[in-house]
Amino acid sequence: MNDKAEGVVAEEQALRLAEYGLAGDHAGARRSRRGFRFLVTAFVFFTFTMWFSENHMRFDRTESQYRMALTLPPDSARAILRNVVKRDAERNETPAARYVEALASVEEADLVLPRYEEAYRLNPNNPFLIINYGCRLFLNGQYREARERFREAGVQPPKNALPRYLEAAALAAGAPEGDLTEVIALIARTNSTGDPVIFPQPLWHPSLPRRGAWYARQRREIIDLCCAPIYRLRSQVVAQARRQIEGGQTGDWDSWLEKIQVMGERFVGTAVADPANLGVPQAIAGAQMQLD
Repeated sequence: MNDKAEGVVAEEQALRLAEYGLAGDHAGARRSRRGFRFLVTAFVFFTFTMWFSENHMRFDRTESQYRMALTLPPDSARAILRNVVKRDAERNETPAARYVEALASVEEADLVLPRYEEAYRLNPNNPFLIINYGCRLFLNGQYREARERFREAGVQPPKNALPRYLEAAALAAGAPEGDLTEVIALIARTNSTGDPVIFPQPLWHPSLPRRGAWYARQRREIIDLCCAPIYRLRSQVVAQARRQIEGGQTGDWDSWLEKIQVMGERFVGTAVADPANLGVPQAIAGAQMQLD
């Protein structure tokens, strides 16, 4: 290699090793690596500290476990919420209804209604808790009790057409075969109010984000729960209408089916409605009513 080439190589090495010198400062390199590792470790430790503080030090133990259970599958959340409810009852003369309601939503089948009844006694003025409780009663075949709960929810703010439609479903389920006059009258009165159809929101902690798959899944489950009585009402009315119309007994069915169609339109919602009241499951239920 000639002197010129050697000079170019030496110059390039000088540029690459300017920080440590031409011979290479191995001790300096080790110090830099150690410093970098320390910086990364400190960043990871800081992140863990912030996470731990947010999840375990910001709230007391009961509230932290309640918050954690809301984002767990039912089987995992059940045991945690049982401890939360027990601890809260031991510490407070009046336990928090939201803890009991959260447990009721994930309880085993034979304990769901007792838990909801307990939550209802603790907070009898929460219309959305009452709606959930009424739907559970309906699915258990207790139509009279479900109707009473829906009626209570319907007279409490905010203005909401859903509990009155659910009351009509409970009335139809417990009515004598073929007698739907009172049911259709209740639907017609509800249609005329112009009140929005508002579904209960999932139990959620203020510190948790509402945008995500877990919150959306819980919201769909609640809407499916509330739509179950409506689906049964729709099937009952349409089946009876089909039998009587095919038998030549048209009666008032033209007017009655129009009331069901308007109810379906209310479930679908409008473009100017509150986005919280809109959603695919209830829109499907409303469209099915209109299609029938």
